[in-house]
Amino acid sequence: MKNILFAFALLFVSWNFLTAQIGISGAYSSINTPGWEDILDSENVPEYNNGYTIGIDYWTRLENYRVEFLPELSYSSFDNRVDGIPLVPFAATGDLNILALSINTQFYIFDIEGDCNCPTWGKEGGFFNKGFYLMLGPGVSMIHQVDDIQVGLEEAETVDESTLRLMLSAGAGLDIGLTKSITLTVFGRFRWHSSDEWVGINTVIDRSPMQDNPADPTSVITQFEPGLKIHYRWGE
Repeated sequence: MKNILFAFALLFVSWNFLTAQIGISGAYSSINTPGWEDILDSENVPEYNNGYTIGIDYWTRLENYRVEFLPELSYSSFDNRVDGIPLVPFAATGDLNILALSINTQFYIFDIEGDCNCPTWGKEGGFFNKGFYLMLGPGVSMIHQVDDIQVGLEEAETVDESTLRLMLSAGAGLDIGLTKSITLTVFGRFRWHSSDEWVGINTVIDRSPMQDNPADPTSVITQFEPGLKIHYRWGE
């Protein structure tokens, strides 16, 4: 499955550069893992810190309506590392990275019958009406976690795992046309990744005497991301 996702990612990037109609985005990203919270607390395992997301997308649209499609490849990075040596006998600290491929669809609800197939800068109408959109996008994500598992005084063990999950994004944004070729977008979005297991925390549970009952080390992953995007269109 990893090879399939990598092949899609490579094809996606190649297509973007061949067509030369691309957007590059950056966002601050919060992370929430509700299914793991009780286990993290009981095992004294640090929660993941908020991180960042970077992305690249390709733009196309319907001919007669302002419904725009932006397939996006993105990368998010988080960690739960702490300074110094944890003063607990059982711990799992490391990195969580997300490679995601999504098909984002933007609906310009106040300008749905936009005047032409041109950037926001060249459109008629008010600043907010012609630039505001709602977004929805299904996709798939590869969650890659590398954990250093500390059990008592034993030497730390590294657990490296990847899981493939379904993903759904929803959000809103505002396009600000700077020139005929360049559009700046301010956006906010919510991302949901389907439930799966965290092998690293499962290793801690199996070896820990603090769990009286078997725990379920599965959880959805959610992100909230405020960010900015620059979109450039050749030939405008």
